[in-house]
Amino acid sequence: MKPLLLASGLPLRRERPSSFQRQLELLARAWRASGRPVRLAGPRAEGLAAAGAAILLGYPDQFPALSDPPTVPLYLWAQCSRPPDPRGFEEVTAVPLTPATQVFLRRAGVRRIGPVIPHAVDTAFFRPPDAGQRARARRALGLGKRFAVGAVASHTYRKRFDLVLRAFALLAAGLPEAVLLLHTDRAVSAEGTDLGRLAGALGLGEGFRLSTRELPAAGLRRLYWGLDVLVSLSEWEGFGLPAAEALACGLPVLTHGVQGPAELVPYRELVAGDSTAREEGGSLLLEARPETAAALLARAAREEDLRRRLGAAGRQAVEKACALPRVLAGWEGVLTPGTE
Repeated sequence: MKPLLLASGLPLRRERPSSFQRQLELLARAWRASGRPVRLAGPRAEGLAAAGAAILLGYPDQFPALSDPPTVPLYLWAQCSRPPDPRGFEEVTAVPLTPATQVFLRRAGVRRIGPVIPHAVDTAFFRPPDAGQRARARRALGLGKRFAVGAVASHTYRKRFDLVLRAFALLAAGLPEAVLLLHTDRAVSAEGTDLGRLAGALGLGEGFRLSTRELPAAGLRRLYWGLDVLVSLSEWEGFGLPAAEALACGLPVLTHGVQGPAELVPYRELVAGDSTAREEGGSLLLEARPETAAALLARAAREEDLRRRLGAAGRQAVEKACALPRVLAGWEGVLTPGTE
């Protein structure tokens, strides 16, 4: 059997692997365990000619191989913020990550569109903690009995950490024992947003904790286990893997009507519905109101039963949509029609 090539639109790295790489490595381990040969590659799709098929995770312009006639079946695992140029999809079958991306692909007139297949989450690993595991996670994080809010993402302007900090500042004004744990890759974004400086200007003090060191999967899980709520206020997401992992851990996620997380959470109680929409370069972007997010956080802080109920509902939703065996089965149905 020829190997299945899994190619990332972002370079493969030993240190600080991207979410693309983490996702493809998860699928590769599972497929290899089942006996399917798999190879990983970067944007140049090294080894494509020897593969039986290739799954490309990213955007068409990230893959130079798409400029040549394909020698094997190509499947672009796609995320779109607007109807794309269909000429970038002529040589591939587009497999959308979310229903919103599927709609954009259809509007663009992309000819070959597969079923929606979300990112996979290892729900046997990212799972709700028992009481002892949660207590140990909170001790390790130094949380005590404080209401712990978290945010996890790479630091780009699109993630709108500035809005997360402003929302938390409003919450902390009435709940000074609250704490915000923000895990990202850099304190200052390429666009110049300095999280430490912004936190200082907002007077967050020791209520704000910034982590920029690389966390292995076990470290991420410990973070999710220790938090009370995860916040995602990105102006756009292709999928939002941290939100899915957090939900799998039984952690409620506060978000707004943005593509990605809002398509996954199965409840409305922690979804802000009054974000401001704007169009930029043809993409629809949503800007959350910090006041609304702060009010939702305050409700979550007051209502432990709500957090428990939404956490259970989120776990169930992720198991239904994103559990690793379901995602693998979805891909087998695409790669080998009639096997799903």
